Amino acid sequence: MTHDEPTEGAVAAAKAVLPGLLRRFDRDPDESRRRIRQLLERDVEAFYRAAIESLGAADGSAGERYLVSTLLRHDLLLRALCEPTLSAPQAHAVIRMAAEVNPGSSCLLARGLSDEKLAENFGPQALFRMIDLLSSACGTERILPFLRLLVRHPDPHVRSKAVLLVGPYEGPGWLQARLSEPDARVRASATEALGALRGPAVEALLLAAAGDDNNRVAATALVELYRHGYADSAEALVRMANHASPRFQASAAWAMGMTGDPEFVPTLAHMLANAEPSVRKPAFAALKRIRSSPPTANPQRLRLSDHAERRKALAAELPDWQRMLLQSRR
Repeated sequence: MTHDEPTEGAVAAAKAVLPGLLRRFDRDPDESRRRIRQLLERDVEAFYRAAIESLGAADGSAGERYLVSTLLRHDLLLRALCEPTLSAPQAHAVIRMAAEVNPGSSCLLARGLSDEKLAENFGPQALFRMIDLLSSACGTERILPFLRLLVRHPDPHVRSKAVLLVGPYEGPGWLQARLSEPDARVRASATEALGALRGPAVEALLLAAAGDDNNRVAATALVELYRHGYADSAEALVRMANHASPRFQASAAWAMGMTGDPEFVPTLAHMLANAEPSVRKPAFAALKRIRSSPPTANPQRLRLSDHAERRKALAAELPDWQRMLLQSRR
């Protein structure tokens, strides 16, 4: 995704002309269209720079709608939506206008998500914002085929985001393969995606993930086990808070906050007073989260400490490939 750098004069000229053409669009649409096309043909990059500033207005006028459709037709809209100068509300407004002028715009934009240069030029966060925008606009199911392509993206941050979104639709068998990936971010996302599912296979995989040697994966698994009703997950989180590694302590604090359970307040208060700075920050955030949200209900009372017995019971309900997983993670 390389672009010829326009001259300052060309950019300034385009910025001076384009806003007036958009304002006059209602009065003389034919002439406005002709001159907007001329601007684009004269210097695509200068036109693009001017268009970015005009998109910030997001007023829904006929001129702005034509500008959005022009950017979409020339494969410039996805890039524009990744620009940090465009706020999230402005980007949402542009997405809505694109859907009005072209109902298939979401799919057209989603096709560009797998372009490796997009994350390279704008950073993974810009790509994540685009995924969130498109998911909000048309639903994750509509862009699922394009999200699946991101599972093989070279950037591990992008892969982990894709696994998190795609995983609940693919099921436990697909997520089990992601739990074997070397990148801990991908394994943590697969673990979080498992939390949206239910059944013996899911419980088995979460129990296995709780034994992961990465702090983020293990803490995520304990959060999801807590939400599945495993009473001893709380005890396991307290033990993690006393781990020798500050990384595990910080992850334990984060996980306690995610449960919203006041049971963890004494442990977090102790961490806040005694832990090192890298742990105190997540401990403070967890306390704030717990005090501002109700605790998660846990109607079941399953014992995490009875791993062997629980896994044996689960194994009787599992197919061979999942039973092998339990046997390999005792």
